[in-house]
Amino acid sequence: GRKQGTRKQNTESGAMLGFIGGLILGTLIVLSITAVTDRVTLGTDVEAIAGTLPILASIPRFDRKVEAHGGPIINLPGAKREAEAFRFLAASMDLITANERPTSIAITSSGKSDGKTTTAVNLALAMGSDGHTVALVDGDVYRIGTSRALGVKATVSTIDVLAGTQHAADAIVGYRSGDIAINLMPGRPMGSVGPSPMTLDRLTPMIETLRASHDFVFIDSPPVLAVSDALVAASASEITLVIVRLGH
Repeated sequence: GRKQGTRKQNTESGAMLGFIGGLILGTLIVLSITAVTDRVTLGTDVEAIAGTLPILASIPRFDRKVEAHGGPIINLPGAKREAEAFRFLAASMDLITANERPTSIAITSSGKSDGKTTTAVNLALAMGSDGHTVALVDGDVYRIGTSRALGVKATVSTIDVLAGTQHAADAIVGYRSGDIAINLMPGRPMGSVGPSPMTLDRLTPMIETLRASHDFVFIDSPPVLAVSDALVAASASEITLVIVRLGH
């Protein structure tokens, strides 16, 4: 009932606040993703989590046909409203990083299905459409949502680079959506057994390698409540973009 839902929300909010407090490097930015809900306190909840941190954009709830598409929507006919929200987010990101390029941005959320990967994919493509060189890293080594969303199967993956068996340049593949081109470091499923290869001493040099040839490096990292990889990605990146889905 309501008590259980409130307790779950408080737990997630507490975990998010703990994550914010645990950040060592970078600036935390909160993105609000709206959903249909009867609860009127959700905006206040997001403001409480964000504190004085900027909320860069609000992404509207997807139309059912757009949501059923499953892939990137920047160039999708019939998704002008949704695509424009991601372009607005890209413009905001462009503005605040104007004097800080190249830059690395970790993207995370409190839990799964918050729109983290959807944001990573469409933000990267929106940045690419503005003429920036973009690398998108599938850093959620347990789910590889970015690779699945873009329909890319890895020959050389993020895991291989982090493990030190392959170079970052060997893992990069080009991805094109219409006239938009970005680079992708795809993932492959790691499974649930064994420790994650994502450690600060491995991820940091990988990001630096990608920064040398890209304006923006986006890392689609796991949710905060899933594994510690989110904190590693945030610590290795200059900016952390946290996705908060209202009513979820």
